[in-house]
Amino acid sequence: MKITILTPTRDRRRQNWSALWERIQSQGTRTVVGPSGNEIYVCHGAGDYTGLNWHIIQSPEDSDSGRRIFTEAGVTFHHPPSLPGHADSYEKWNWFVDNEVKGEPGSYIHMLADDDLIPADFYYNFLNGERGPVTITSMYRGQNTVGFHENTPLIAQPENMVCGKIGMEQFIFEEDFAKSCIRFDTRDGFEDGKMGERLALEFPKSVVYRPDLAVYFNAMEVGRWNVVP
Repeated sequence: MKITILTPTRDRRRQNWSALWERIQSQGTRTVVGPSGNEIYVCHGAGDYTGLNWHIIQSPEDSDSGRRIFTEAGVTFHHPPSLPGHADSYEKWNWFVDNEVKGEPGSYIHMLADDDLIPADFYYNFLNGERGPVTITSMYRGQNTVGFHENTPLIAQPENMVCGKIGMEQFIFEEDFAKSCIRFDTRDGFEDGKMGERLALEFPKSVVYRPDLAVYFNAMEVGRWNVVP
């Protein structure tokens, strides 16, 4: 079993890999680089090893600064030649699933943006609780509204599977499910909400809601959070 963490960089001003890396490293009692060179194995204390693969998809214009520490630790960087400059997260997801995901049953893929954070025990709790082909988590959005996105929390529950009440970071997909049927429409900026509506309508028995799990949205955005847990 493994979890693939997919991070599309979205802005040359925000490549906050260090803070997210610290959270990913904290997902167990110790972290070592796996024998293949691109797998990070996390021990949860009882001999239960789970592979965590972190892939960062950059746009062609992104800087390579700060990459060395991550590549040495096994993080994989991608510069997809087929994507346009400033490709959005939907396009990067589609490219990654089409080109890099094998569709292994029992393995998972989760997208986190380069300014999101997760609690230190996020994946441990995910693996030790109910999960399905689609697992929906909650997302907290700070204490202050900055820009377009409000600060109201988005709780994992069926009535929130609509535009404006669910974000891409809240989806955790089984690899084989993602490979077979999860591609985002790249024509507008509301496809995560439309994906939520589609999943609730077409695959209701495949969706598990985990309100106890939460992503911290735009945790490194200036002015949004007074305190990040």
